Amino acid sequence: FRILYVIRLYPRSKLRVSLTVLADRLCGLVALVVAFGVVVAFQHQLFEADPHTKVILKAASVTLGSVVLLVSLWAIFSTWRPAKKIWAPLEPMRKIGDRLGLVFPKLASDPKLLASAVLVSFPSLACHFTTYFFSMRAFNIQIRFSEVFTVMPLVDTMILLPVTLFGIGLRETLFEQLLGGLFGVPLGAATLASLGGFGLQAAVAILGGLLIPFTTPAPVKNKRINNSQKDDFFQNI
Repeated sequence: FRILYVIRLYPRSKLRVSLTVLADRLCGLVALVVAFGVVVAFQHQLFEADPHTKVILKAASVTLGSVVLLVSLWAIFSTWRPAKKIWAPLEPMRKIGDRLGLVFPKLASDPKLLASAVLVSFPSLACHFTTYFFSMRAFNIQIRFSEVFTVMPLVDTMILLPVTLFGIGLRETLFEQLLGGLFGVPLGAATLASLGGFGLQAAVAILGGLLIPFTTPAPVKNKRINNSQKDDFFQNI
C-alpha cells in the first residue's frame, strides 16, 4: 500500500519512490539484526536450558543469517561490475535485480541520512515489541520488559518465513515454546498474549484501512521528483 501511495504522488518517478519503501524495509532489517545479536550475545545461555528454545534459537539464527546473506549477495551482484557478469545469462532476473539494487548505492551516498534512518528503526521496533508486553500484562502474565525483548527478535525472525498468513499459528507456537520454556508461562496464557498483541496491531491496521478513502492522494499526472536537488531517497517523501 505504501508503494501504491507514493506512486500516486509521483507517477513519473515510480522506481525511485518505490525504492524508498524498500530502503525503509532494509533499515528495519538492520534494527532486527542488531536486536537479535544482542539477545544471542547476552542471553545465549538462557536458551540452552530448554531443548525446544535451543532449537528455535538455532532455526532463527539460520533464518536471519540466510536473509542477511541473500541481501548481501543481492547488493554485490547489483553494484559490483565483475559480479554482474556471473548472472548475466539470467537476463530478466538480472534486470529486475539491477533496478531494485539501485537502492544500495543511493543509501550509501548519504551516510548521515542512512544512520538516521537506521536509528529511527530501533524505537519503531521497540514500540512493536511493547505491544506484546502490554498484551501479556493484560492477561496477567508477570513478565519483565527485558524478557519480552528477549523473545521478540526470535519471534519476528521466524515469522519472516511465509508458511502461515501473517504468522498466525506460527507466532502462537513460538510464544508457547519460548515463554513456557524460558519463563514458565502456561501455554494457554502465552497463546492469548500472542493473539492479543497481534489483535492490537490488527485493530490499528483496520482503522488505517477505513481511513484509506480519505487519505489516499489523487493521482498527479505530471509531478516528478526534482533531479536537480540532492539525490537521496527520502527528501521528497
